[in-house]
Amino acid sequence: MARERPHPVMLAAALAGVATLFVAVAQLWVAADQGRRGSDEALRGDAPEIGLSAAVGTWRTEVESPWGPQVWIQEFRENGTTSFRATGPGAPPDQEGTIRFTDGRWIARSPAIDYTDRGTYLMPDANTLVMWGEGGRAEWTRER
Repeated sequence: MARERPHPVMLAAALAGVATLFVAVAQLWVAADQGRRGSDEALRGDAPEIGLSAAVGTWRTEVESPWGPQVWIQEFRENGTTSFRATGPGAPPDQEGTIRFTDGRWIARSPAIDYTDRGTYLMPDANTLVMWGEGGRAEWTRER
């Protein structure tokens, strides 16, 4: 039985699909490398503070914990300092520390409780800040 040759259009579509997949993988690889370098710069503290001025203010989120609902309030100041307070059953302790927003990444340190957290963030609008970190995703709403 003779083997049928693929139609030239089908062959071209298959090659285009392979090329698209290759480009997508290359873009992910470059993005991952840039993200790693961005994180290293934020940890060294010598990266420009892109995004801090947009995040300055008081933010609120509600968290459902194993002990019940909690309200978290976070204040980001122009000088890069931050304060955190929470209410509700089992709420974490109040904290003071520093925060940096750099190229879509953030890092926060609270020396009093020897805690550091880091992750990524997005600001879809001026009153919404979405942060991903050790505890997962938190969507903050600007209070002022």
